[in-house]
Amino acid sequence: MGEHQKQTAFLRQCLVHHDTEASRKLAESMTQLERDERCLRRAAWLVVRLAGLAVAGIAYSALLMDNYPDGRSGSVAHFVVKGCFGLGLGSLICLLSFLGLGAIYRKNLDRRREQGRALVARLLESRLAASAAADWRDHQPDSGNGGTARVAAGVDGSPELTDLGAPG
Repeated sequence: MGEHQKQTAFLRQCLVHHDTEASRKLAESMTQLERDERCLRRAAWLVVRLAGLAVAGIAYSALLMDNYPDGRSGSVAHFVVKGCFGLGLGSLICLLSFLGLGAIYRKNLDRRREQGRALVARLLESRLAASAAADWRDHQPDSGNGGTARVAAGVDGSPELTDLGAPG
């Protein structure tokens, strides 16, 4: 598994914890784009193999086939060579279009990943803010309870401890 796929899987796991429709749709969209990209990669490998077969057929016909005096064998060889050229050219055209489509899929997946990062960042900010607010409320001294607090005193503004709860 590549680094890009690991990061996407981690992001998808983070989106699962954000139990909203938007996060579910985003995770499903990322999964579908990865599936399409994987399918496209397999198709590209098939086309590369077909192009290799075409090159092998052309090489065979150029190097190993003799020109038979019989006109019929020459026409068959000519047909095979044309077929190999057609297969090779079609494979190269498909490979170029698959590469372009793969770049589009990757761009769309990157865009979805950015949306997912933004969604997870908002989730973390909201949960951390709520947690920090609860912690802050729990640790606040009540006024008049005899606690001490730092206050600026003196001419130079240096802090000193002052008893806030003592009568004064």
